[in-house]
Amino acid sequence: MAWISTEPAWVDVDHTRGDNATITFAHSLGASGNVAEARLMVRNRPDGDLILSLTKTANSSQWNFSTSNVGVISILPGDTDGRVAGDWYYDIELTHTNGTVTTFQKGRYYLRADIASNYGGDVLPGALELEVLLLQWTLTEAWAGTFTRDSDDVITTASITWPDGAGGTFTTVTKNSTYLAVDAFTATHNVSGLTVTQAAMTRNSNGSVTVRPLPTVS
Repeated sequence: MAWISTEPAWVDVDHTRGDNATITFAHSLGASGNVAEARLMVRNRPDGDLILSLTKTANSSQWNFSTSNVGVISILPGDTDGRVAGDWYYDIELTHTNGTVTTFQKGRYYLRADIASNYGGDVLPGALELEVLLLQWTLTEAWAGTFTRDSDDVITTASITWPDGAGGTFTTVTKNSTYLAVDAFTATHNVSGLTVTQAAMTRNSNGSVTVRPLPTVS
C-alpha cells in the first residue's frame, strides 16, 4: 500500500449533532470503480483519538461516487448520536484499487450540541451530557455577553451566549459588598430551559475564593 503525497483541500464543516449532513469533495481517482475504500475520520486533534469514523465498506449507502472525481458522504442523525460535541478535526481518505491511499480533504469539524428544535421542541435527548457541559462552561465562565454593572462595577445581570450558540441570562444573586465581587449567581440556557445555579462562595481576608460549591443544573 502506498500513500500519495498531495496537499488536500481544507474545508471546515459545521454540523449540529442529530442533523443530517453531507460533505462533497473533489478527488482524482476518476470513476467510482476505482475507489476501493473511502474513510471519513473525525478526531479530537490531528492524528488523535477517533470521535467518528465512516467507511465505504461499512457504510456503503452513505457514499456516492456517481460523478467522476467527485465524492459525497452523507452523515445520518444516528452517526452523531451520543458523540461528544466540540471543535474537532476531520479528513477524507480514499484508497485506489491499486492500493494507493490519498487524503483529498480535511479541516475543522465543528460538532455542535443538539438543539431542542431538532426534536419538536422536546427536551434534548442528550440532556444529561448537556448538563455536564453547562457545568464545565460555568466553571470556566465560557460565555460571551453584554453585561450590566452597578455603581461598584459589579455585574448585576447579562445577556449571555453559550459555546453551543444558545442564549441565556446571567443574574447576580449575592454580591459581596466588601470585596465587590459576585458570590452567587444563576445562568439560564434558553434552548434547553436549564438553569445553572452557583451557591454562595466563601472568601478569605484577601477576597480570594476559598470554598466554591459545585454549581447545580435544573
